[in-house]
Amino acid sequence: MKLEIIGKNKQISLKVIEKVEKNFNISFPNGYKDFLLKTNGGRVQECMVFKSNNERVEPFEVREFSSLERVEELLGYIKEETDEFILNNENEELFLSFYKYFKNKMFIIGETYTSFDLSICHSGENIGKVYCVDNVHDDEFLLLANSFDAFMNNFEPVTEEELETGKFHFQSEK
Repeated sequence: MKLEIIGKNKQISLKVIEKVEKNFNISFPNGYKDFLLKTNGGRVQECMVFKSNNERVEPFEVREFSSLERVEELLGYIKEETDEFILNNENEELFLSFYKYFKNKMFIIGETYTSFDLSICHSGENIGKVYCVDNVHDDEFLLLANSFDAFMNNFEPVTEEELETGKFHFQSEK
């Protein structure tokens, strides 16, 4: 089932997206660009859970998707911290927390109600693939979907009781 965005941000144009891509020398995958043009991120409807095919990823709810402005802010912060660390060897812990995204050619596109950040690859052989990274445990990137569209179409409705207990009865398994 396709996920709905209920708290959309201010609409943006393709020119604005292209400016960010140019400023950071990256390319947003087409499915993600389309999403930004339609919603520019926002809050996600409740009681929709991402059901991963990756056995290492438990089902989770997405809290919100970042606006382009937030993505640009995070990309700038990553660049700033990387440059600061290289020049002055300062703030190693903060640098390392952001460098993992930089070196993997990814940027954060959203957050969940768990410790996961949602990331998408902007270049290289994994362009367009969506990952989660568990910031509390091992900082490992775990593949969620091979494209943003596939990611968005892998959500299923659940009840509040299922959310509370963590025991899900997905329609696709009935």
